[in-house]
Amino acid sequence: MNVITKAVGAAEPIGDFSQLKIASRTTNQQTSQATSTSALSTTDNDVVQISAQAYQALASDSGMTLHAQRRANQQVASKESAELAPKDKLDELIDSLKQQVEELQKQLDELVGDRSEGADKQRKVLEAQLTSLLAQIAALTEQQLKQQA
Repeated sequence: MNVITKAVGAAEPIGDFSQLKIASRTTNQQTSQATSTSALSTTDNDVVQISAQAYQALASDSGMTLHAQRRANQQVASKESAELAPKDKLDELIDSLKQQVEELQKQLDELVGDRSEGADKQRKVLEAQLTSLLAQIAALTEQQLKQQA
């Protein structure tokens, strides 16, 4: 039994507080459970502010992770491309260039009715890219024909 006295040296008990401690523990447990539940339920509206140094550290860490993933993906892709026959590589390159040509032609078609200076400049850039891609396709096709012969 816990006994609290009125004054130093007096042995007269004021009351029994053993029940109070148990009730206090139960209340603390309920409070901690409620706190942990509320900590687990987050919303999309939560905003976190970090210092500039923390932001740079996070960016650096994320950047390194992304760079490592990209390097791993490139290594896998290079192994796969090394396993392909040269003819398959040329076919893939030619197909890729043809898709790019189609995209450029669509962009040029969108500029047909526009007579502004900006549209003229954009048209010239697109036509230069188109010419370059067509030259690359011609060179790859020639190389493909030499390999077949």
